[in-house]
Amino acid sequence: MARCAERGVRCVNPAPRATCPVPIAMRRPLPSAILLAPLLLSPAAIRTAAAQSCTLAQEVVERMNAQRAKVDRRPLVVDARLTAAAQRHAADLAAGDLLEHAGSDGSTPAARVSEAGYGWTFVSENVAAGYATAEAVVQAWFLSPGHRENMMSPSPVHVGIGYAFRDSTKYQHYWTVNFGAGPADAEPVACM
Repeated sequence: MARCAERGVRCVNPAPRATCPVPIAMRRPLPSAILLAPLLLSPAAIRTAAAQSCTLAQEVVERMNAQRAKVDRRPLVVDARLTAAAQRHAADLAAGDLLEHAGSDGSTPAARVSEAGYGWTFVSENVAAGYATAEAVVQAWFLSPGHRENMMSPSPVHVGIGYAFRDSTKYQHYWTVNFGAGPADAEPVACM
């Protein structure tokens, strides 16, 4: 069974919150010290997972940008820092078999993005689990009003996609997308 978190997250309150009742932009980054235990994988498994994740991420961005073009929104540019924050959260969701915006360590989307070095003025996040393809997860987000608003908002300039697979969990496929604005230039992602 696939599902999205109740709402995409966009907050104005600097206090840590996992969700907000109204989608509004976050305005200040939060300090954080986030540590995530590394997953014990062989180098070959890491390379295979990275290649699959990169291919899926490219397709997610292409599909989101195609939807954005239909309403004259600028295309989102992939940023390595947002990607690192999204990948970290997707791996955390898979490791804990979770589906929520709060990290297993209590971190918020804003804190994870800040920890990754992205100096944002705007940040929002979508998460989902159980969708095996980029097409399916983008379609699910597009059909959810809060997630669609994050995807179609004129505020973000950059995007980062995280994907993790873990076959021993309920949903197996875990997705995180971080949307952001702030730095003038995106840090390029090697596979994009």
